[in-house]
Amino acid sequence: MIRRSTVLFAILLGLMVLPAGLRSQGATAEQYYQYGNQYYAAKNYNYAARYYYAAVKTNPNLAPAYQGLGNCYLLMGRKAEALGYYEKALALNPNNPQLSAYVNSLRAQVAAAPAAGSTGSPQAGAAPAAAASTGSPQAATPSTAAGQSMAQGIALFQQKNYAGAVPAFEQACKETPNDYKPFYYLGYAQYMTRDFKNAAVNFYLANQKQANPTLKAYADRIKASLSPADQTWVDAKVAGGAKATATAAATKQRKAGIRALWGLALFNLKDFNADADTQQKWAQTPYTSAGWYQGGYGLNGEVPKGNMWVGAEPFIQVGSNADIAAGFGIFPVGKYSYTAAGRGLLPTDSPDDAVRNVYKVNADQISLTARYYVGKGKSRPFLGAGAGYYPVKINWASSVASGDGSINFGDTGDFSSNVIGFHGILGGAFTLGTNVTLMPYVQYRMAKAKNFKGSLVDNNGVSTSGNLALYTDAQNNSMIGMDTGSGTAVFPVMSTAAVPTAGLSSKPLEIDMSGIQFGLGVSVAF
Repeated sequence: MIRRSTVLFAILLGLMVLPAGLRSQGATAEQYYQYGNQYYAAKNYNYAARYYYAAVKTNPNLAPAYQGLGNCYLLMGRKAEALGYYEKALALNPNNPQLSAYVNSLRAQVAAAPAAGSTGSPQAGAAPAAAASTGSPQAATPSTAAGQSMAQGIALFQQKNYAGAVPAFEQACKETPNDYKPFYYLGYAQYMTRDFKNAAVNFYLANQKQANPTLKAYADRIKASLSPADQTWVDAKVAGGAKATATAAATKQRKAGIRALWGLALFNLKDFNADADTQQKWAQTPYTSAGWYQGGYGLNGEVPKGNMWVGAEPFIQVGSNADIAAGFGIFPVGKYSYTAAGRGLLPTDSPDDAVRNVYKVNADQISLTARYYVGKGKSRPFLGAGAGYYPVKINWASSVASGDGSINFGDTGDFSSNVIGFHGILGGAFTLGTNVTLMPYVQYRMAKAKNFKGSLVDNNGVSTSGNLALYTDAQNNSMIGMDTGSGTAVFPVMSTAAVPTAGLSSKPLEIDMSGIQFGLGVSVAF
């Protein structure tokens, strides 16, 4: 590295080769400055610096000439010397906001990238640059209490108040024990105050948090310059500091929070689909006047195939790569309904007969889920598994009406069941800032609810207990109105019902909520 004394000698030598006219005529500072501008415009920064220097020697208050010197040294790659001249220009002309902003930026760059190539004893050179340093230190500092300590330390560091910067950097090390930057700057500030033992310790700790061969080599050189007793002391402090940092990190990583979840759940309600297939079969049967429920009527209906699911789950992190969450979800499975209308639906054989059945299914979810996050960083894949308890409710409503008004009645009923289900999850976690994480995911749920029990209230207000069942009729049993062919249908079975058995079989209605769920989670950690 070229020393400043050598540079000044070169400039003084340059003054000896200034144009003879200028030297003999006693040129003014302004004339020297203008000649410097000409060489600067020609990109001959070495000669331009000579004339700018002559200008400030002639008039030490000529701020533009100091700024010209700063420009030349900056373009020659000598930022520290450029900064010195810029500061002199700013001192003479403080009302220059553009230069002031640039000086602050350059100060940060010089502070963040001290020279790494010094030779000789550690005391003779500057500390090496921090690993992976980009931009000014302030730009990389979070806006937290730890960030304030770091910012305070850097401000004092830039003012060359190294002794004052040490306590601020020590506080930043406590607040962000996993960040190499406060340890690096603490070591550098201690180095500048000739506290070489502690400087070596903190350079080693900074290197442990983000490996930098140059930094480690420099710490080795500092340590080698110490006495054997001090070297042993440094080793013990480094080992103890690494253990303390690991303990602090483990404590800090145990965060709690809450996660909001949304999803589109897909499923296949097989029993309702079987009922719908039978209704469709009846509707397509040609109409005859020989019986009732014979077909030849219009049919409209729907079987849900999926619906939205929403939930929330408080969670606690377990280490750095896992969390456990207890959640609650609302799952409106959907509505299976159909309306049959037409001639011949009822024994009266009147036009405009109508039959309507509606099954509304809703479920809640109480769950426990564990997630494991792969790797480190702000973008990580994760996988998880868990179990859920699902209370499921079905509201049933049925109405029958003849076109001539001779028949008009309706029944309603509420039935419920409970089931334990399981789920597996794959997704990604994308951290925004320090506390908010977006988590797109895909999940597979296994949950089948059976044995729906409840009560039915008829149009006379009479309540009867019973359960919902899926009937299969192989012999055209009039119990479920299949005079023209066999089929499967969902019906409530009440305790007072006389159920014919010939050719008729049944099983409890099953609501199968198994299927894929696509969704998004938003986590906020405390």
